[in-house]
Order: sequence, then structure tokens, then C-alpha cells
Amino acid sequence: MLSLNRKTDYALVSLCYLATRGKNNDSVTSAQMISEQFGLPLPLLMNILKQLRKAGLVDSSRGPQGGYKLAKDPANVTLWMYWRPWKDRYS
Repeated sequence: MLSLNRKTDYALVSLCYLATRGKNNDSVTSAQMISEQFGLPLPLLMNILKQLRKAGLVDSSRGPQGGYKLAKDPANVTLWMYWRPWKDRYS
């Protein structure tokens, strides 16, 4: 059975949610929105999203209309492609 730690679980939830946002991946999603949607603690989620950005898995933009989106088109990637670099670093 696969066992994930909390940070890995939240990272995968965030990545999957971002993959569902907009077919052309133009829209950004705030950390606040993800936190509220899934009941995740915002400070921890913001730290995880920062780590995902540093790993090149998500892009971020600042400002009132800022947020996060996947770094690549979700149609061209698999969950394993996102999870593998994350698990090696944070599992």
C-alpha cells in the first residue's frame, strides 16, 4: 500500500486541482482558493506551492489577480511526471 506524508498529499491535491483549471492552462488559482476548496492549512499550502515552483512544477504570478498554474499543459503530462521529482525531495 502506498503511504504519503502530509506534504506530499497536499502537493498532489494542489497539482491535480491546478490541472483541472482551464483547458488551455491560462487561468491562475490562488493558494487561498485551494486552501478553502480542500480545507488545507494556508501557511503550509503556501510553503508547498513555493517548493513546487522552485522544482519547476508550477508557475506563479504576483498581484491581486495572481496565483498558481501548472508549468506545463496538463494534457501532455502524467501524474507520475509531477510526483517523481517531489517524492525524491520531500517524501
